[in-house]
Amino acid sequence: MNPAPLKAVVISRNFHPGHYSFLAANYRLFTENNVDTCMLHHALFNGMSVVPPEKVANSFSDLRKFGKPDLAVFWFPSLKNLSDMVRLRLLYGTKIAYVLHEPVESVQSYRKAGFGRARTAIIMLKQMVNYITVLLSHKVILPSAKANATFERNYLHLRKPHLLLPLLFDDEAGHLLAKADRRFISYIGTIAEDHAFDEFVQFALLAMEGHWFPGLTFLIATRSHLPLACQEALESHIQAGSMVVQQGRPMDNDSINQFYNGSIVIWNAYRRSMQSGVLPKAFMFGTPLVVSDGNANEFYENDHHGKCISKAYDMAEIREAISAIVAGFEDYSANCRSTFLTTFYYRTQDSTFLRFLQASSTDRAER
Repeated sequence: MNPAPLKAVVISRNFHPGHYSFLAANYRLFTENNVDTCMLHHALFNGMSVVPPEKVANSFSDLRKFGKPDLAVFWFPSLKNLSDMVRLRLLYGTKIAYVLHEPVESVQSYRKAGFGRARTAIIMLKQMVNYITVLLSHKVILPSAKANATFERNYLHLRKPHLLLPLLFDDEAGHLLAKADRRFISYIGTIAEDHAFDEFVQFALLAMEGHWFPGLTFLIATRSHLPLACQEALESHIQAGSMVVQQGRPMDNDSINQFYNGSIVIWNAYRRSMQSGVLPKAFMFGTPLVVSDGNANEFYENDHHGKCISKAYDMAEIREAISAIVAGFEDYSANCRSTFLTTFYYRTQDSTFLRFLQASSTDRAER
């Protein structure tokens, strides 16, 4: 008689629409490998779910109807994770894996990235929650070389088996738009100090006033609210149609994907990051990126996936970078799409992911 399949739960307790792609990819990876899988996620994800409703729970009590989970994968930080982890371990003996996107760095690194004292203090408090989450986990997954190196520098004393693995995505691209049908130079995602949003806006204003990119439109697509001064500075360009702004509310995954597909280049020139979900999502849609030498990583190759600029954010350098991407779009786009399929598409990582999760906790399945 064949043994019962492994039971697993994929968990994300806070709502961020851009995060759903990871959860869906993890769910599909498990189910395609004979793992009986359910989801425990925020109720606002229900409307964008690709998972059968009977496989979705929105509270820990709802999870009980699925039976004892052998394995749980937590994808994002949340205070609720702590109680979930304790209950899963005590009630069911569940083995817990945590995808740690941002291991804590020094206070100085956040201050240099543009965060004020209050915001930096909040980040450090959140990192305390991350630390306890790692402590309660059996295994940890790190999505970039920088995250892995930071983990080994600051968390190694916890003696948690850990794995360096790129972020997982399903292929949501469908029909890729040709260059002629892409009209946006885009900022997509949260407005944050370390994302150099202010530099993007400054560049966009100069470009629109100087008519640097005829036929193209600037786009800001974010659930954040634009600062009032920024809204006022952009208003005339919004009215003229040279800037499109989607702000102040979460977008569903289809809307987010349409923006990626409609972009000819995407801003990823952050002041710092461990990893960015924007990069693999852009790769998925064959969309080149502008990055900075402050957040370039092992997945991005300059002059192959787009152009890298310096952290000085020289406006002439940014103009030159975007002009080069527009001129060579077809090659950059093909390279981005190829890297998505060989690196971030979940089916290329399924054996590594499963082997690590199923290995004994005493094994160090790192790579």
